[in-house]
Amino acid sequence: MIKAIFFDIDGTLVSFKTHRIPESATQALARLRRKGIKLFIATGRHPLGVDNLGSEQFDGYIYMNGGLCRLGDRIIYRNPLDHDSVERLIDALADTDISCVFDTEDAWYVNRITDRVRAMNEMIAVDIPIIDFELLRGVPIYQITPYLSSSEAWRVLQHMPEVKQTRWCEPIFDINPLNGGKGHAIGQVARHMGIDISQTMAFGDGGNDVDMIRSAGWGVAMDNATDELKAAADYITSSIDDDGIARAIEHFESLGIL
Repeated sequence: MIKAIFFDIDGTLVSFKTHRIPESATQALARLRRKGIKLFIATGRHPLGVDNLGSEQFDGYIYMNGGLCRLGDRIIYRNPLDHDSVERLIDALADTDISCVFDTEDAWYVNRITDRVRAMNEMIAVDIPIIDFELLRGVPIYQITPYLSSSEAWRVLQHMPEVKQTRWCEPIFDINPLNGGKGHAIGQVARHMGIDISQTMAFGDGGNDVDMIRSAGWGVAMDNATDELKAAADYITSSIDDDGIARAIEHFESLGIL
């Protein structure tokens, strides 16, 4: 029996079109709570960027692709990037036109505003403050998000070879510790809850959800998911705009898994 479910936000629980959780998903989440199933958010967003969940409350949150895990009111796990790797990138960025978001535990910043930054901020409905990234030297950084396409990613990764990169859409990707990721993070949460990871379920749609889908007891891909994620999933549901969360939950209820 599933005891905990983890949901990605953008394109999974929240529509890119409406920036809201559909009513059908809200009703399905309420039904799961009544059954005693714990519900979690697992997102690449910084805590300050998790502002599109309406009145929904969750039992815990995985932020920055596993960089920070909160269970109730407690931070149970922190996993920042290697300090030397971050310093190398800051050194290199001084002579480039590359824009990157830097996530600390308490804030997030972008080093320069470009058309790509404006377009992505509009798509996910966020506004990230600008900062001179020299001010971030010595500060623990949990995630870096360069605004670079797949063919351009080498411009950053050549300075940080010992990291994990995941991409959930063009033209941005996330940089996390090599031992990080949502899959590792849900294992940390399960351990603190005292449950086996086989008793978990995860929903996702992007490249940064792949290891979570593979790690969970049951992995669900949205219909709008990447091909890689669909291949890793145990079940593919419809898109979030076509009641995908509710349809998947009804499916697993009919099987007696939920």
